[in-house]
Amino acid sequence: MYYIILTLLLLFSLKELFSKKRYPIFFVMVYGLMTLMATFRYGQIHDYFAYGFLYKNPHIMEAKDPGFAVLMVLSQNIGIDYITFVAIMSFLCMVLAFPFFSKKCHYSFISLLIFYSYTFLEGAMGSFRQGLCLSLLLCIYPLSEKRKYIWFTVGVIAGCLIHLSFIVCLLFPFILKTQIHEKKYVSLILIFFLTFASLQIDYSVFLPSFLSNRVSVYLEKANSAGFLQLLLRFTLIIPLLLIKTEKGTTLSHAKSIYFTGFCLYCLLGADVLTAGRIEYYFRTFLCLFIAELSITKNRWNPKIFFFFSFMIIINTFVWFKNIDFACENGNYNKDINAFNFPYISIFNHKDLYLYSNPPVQNMKYVEF
Repeated sequence: MYYIILTLLLLFSLKELFSKKRYPIFFVMVYGLMTLMATFRYGQIHDYFAYGFLYKNPHIMEAKDPGFAVLMVLSQNIGIDYITFVAIMSFLCMVLAFPFFSKKCHYSFISLLIFYSYTFLEGAMGSFRQGLCLSLLLCIYPLSEKRKYIWFTVGVIAGCLIHLSFIVCLLFPFILKTQIHEKKYVSLILIFFLTFASLQIDYSVFLPSFLSNRVSVYLEKANSAGFLQLLLRFTLIIPLLLIKTEKGTTLSHAKSIYFTGFCLYCLLGADVLTAGRIEYYFRTFLCLFIAELSITKNRWNPKIFFFFSFMIIINTFVWFKNIDFACENGNYNKDINAFNFPYISIFNHKDLYLYSNPPVQNMKYVEF
């Protein structure tokens, strides 16, 4: 299933690149397949069994993310088991995100490929708490564009009850106003944040206890792979900054949001996990940038054509990298890798134990 969807996305992305046409019917079909895959998964991609423990012990989350605790308690009270709960949450993630990809991204397959390579795996297929928050952001983002800041803020506060990291999205109205990606700022900002990231500063000592405890847990899991993660993001951001945009346009807004996410990732570079969780909300707006670029710029311009081609190639690489990480994180057998990763559903869930020995009790990180 993973490879069928990847193949379809690549084929239609290339077709979109060369023809400039959109294929709404096929887009809905592929998006539907992704929704089914997320809804009926079993034991994949991240934190599946750890969330199962939380579901049986919702009191653990009461002080940290009370909204999520309430969701779990309500579900249990009406007789919903954990497998069904996961299916509902993953389905909601995909359904709520669909208007963004159909209306804002104009049914762009290249945008959907970018989504599939990272945020889909981390959200609807993984940590669905953040997946729900991201989908909520994609729903309320138009409010920020229309300067309906009160309602946008209400939406963000509601999302914070599900995952506290969502509070960073309160920056969105300021991002849309400041346009920090403009040329006169870019060089200085990049130098500052890359330098800050290289210092590997533990900023948790400056935070209140309810946040510093969460961050300190993430720091324990961070490792030397942080430099490679930063290098990959730097590789993605440079071509984007070379594309000129007009101030106040959707293209310009998407560029500002994505660039801000990169800056925050650098700022939090001492802790790869926290940096990734924060950047997660901003990274999806690369999808919007791609979609707007394809309808506002001449794609046969060598620089634009290179940009689209590069994004297709690099995000395919990112997908394989993330699947490889899922193999390692899920304790799969040595012969399982990014090229033969099996899809396990609730209908063949026993097969999971033929391929792996999932770390059922890895609770230390998911509860944070």
